[in-house]
Amino acid sequence: MTRLRQGMTRWLMALALLLLTAGAGMAQDRFDLTVVFGEEADTLDPHMTTLIVPETIQENMFDRLVRISSTGEVVPHVASSWEWVEPTRLRLVLREDVYFHDGTQLTADDVAYNFERVANPDVASPIASRIPQVSEVEVVDPFTVDLLFAETNAEALTALARLMIVPQHIVEEVGDEAFAQIPVGSGPFRFVEWQRGVHILLEANDDYWGGRPEVDRAIFKNVPEAATRVAELRTGRADIVANIPPESATDGPGYTIKTAPSTRRLFITMDSSRPPFDDVRVRQALNYAIDKEAIVEFILGGHATQTNGYLGPNWDVEYDNDRQPYPYDPERSRELLAEAGYENGAPFVFTYPVGRYPKDSEIGETVGAMLEEAGFQVELDPKDPSTYATMAFRELSLQVGLSQGTGFPTAEVTRNGYWNRGVSVRWFDDAQLLDMVEEARTIVDDEERLALLREIDEYVFEQAVFGFLFSYDDIWGVSNRIEWAPDPATRTYLMDVSIR
Repeated sequence: MTRLRQGMTRWLMALALLLLTAGAGMAQDRFDLTVVFGEEADTLDPHMTTLIVPETIQENMFDRLVRISSTGEVVPHVASSWEWVEPTRLRLVLREDVYFHDGTQLTADDVAYNFERVANPDVASPIASRIPQVSEVEVVDPFTVDLLFAETNAEALTALARLMIVPQHIVEEVGDEAFAQIPVGSGPFRFVEWQRGVHILLEANDDYWGGRPEVDRAIFKNVPEAATRVAELRTGRADIVANIPPESATDGPGYTIKTAPSTRRLFITMDSSRPPFDDVRVRQALNYAIDKEAIVEFILGGHATQTNGYLGPNWDVEYDNDRQPYPYDPERSRELLAEAGYENGAPFVFTYPVGRYPKDSEIGETVGAMLEEAGFQVELDPKDPSTYATMAFRELSLQVGLSQGTGFPTAEVTRNGYWNRGVSVRWFDDAQLLDMVEEARTIVDDEERLALLREIDEYVFEQAVFGFLFSYDDIWGVSNRIEWAPDPATRTYLMDVSIR
């Protein structure tokens, strides 16, 4: 028997015993909560995805070192306190009452292992560029750990919020593949089962250090069709439903529609390493070719705000509120294409997901038509969410794609996810931009750093690194059985749910 099968067998036996014990004492008044998304998780290993849906599910099973509050502040979580004991040494003091779901205590050794695992090139973690790039991790004592940096890092604390802690002993016992299917965390919910294409089932962790959740069981369902998601809400089969289409955004019997400005920014990615998008004039032409106002009004029902760069107006302090977005000017688009040598059209393949983002299919088709009208030659390439995610975020094989950014409520995570020399550079490998991003990371003076961040924002805009579209308003359907407010980062943390 292989190591993978042996590890999975042992853990499945332990899981079965856990479920049997839980079932024996199950109360008749158990509260099950159903959450419906438009796509399925690709993995349950929090180190192996950057996608919002799996991260949302994982966040209910795993703990972070620190969290980002609803007001954008870094707040304690597993790390109860921190201190810069030297300019390049960050000391974290951990809570001593955090236990993994198998009863093992979470310690500084686990924290050190998590940094080592994510940085390991053999693991190939896609979050490697989004957490602090440490040069060394030192375990001071069982509940104190020091993070050492090669130079000052003003973004370290914020980036720490991106890391969820996995148990070293279990990952090493069962292996990465098994852990991704049967995860063990220390969070408010325990994993129960994953029926691919149907649901992921979690149950409340009675011994959670932060207090037991009010919800007894959480069922996360994958429903790609918007009409079916709405039906789940209207018939009472779901309690929280994501991506309600604008035309269905009205309250009904037993449920309420809740909207919230989101940190998500939808934009078009372009592979600038090859023609035609290696020419800034072609990238600018794409921006002039798209009528963002029409898309916001007629497709999204006004539930979005045009963006004037890679940042969004809802969270990012360096967002330039005075700069105007690229205007809709198809004539200017054709002029720029002609200047770049594409008088007869610039050909490319436009790949976009169907069922991943709000109205993504309609947006993809409409953008494609606008680009054709402005002088591009567009081959539309719609994909299911899973295939699209693989092409866009693992293979990095798209020529032109549709992306909503990190969804994480900090500009630092966005920059580090896209432009991080030595770890991952996506879509725009530009030495000047990479230098500026690296320099900004080292500046600890807030005013000086903000000035450089705004230079970065302006440079990204002038270079038309992306096709800048808009920042969404999230539209959720919420059952009147519960109290819950949408999170700007589009995550569903079930410790925030109260039962009415």
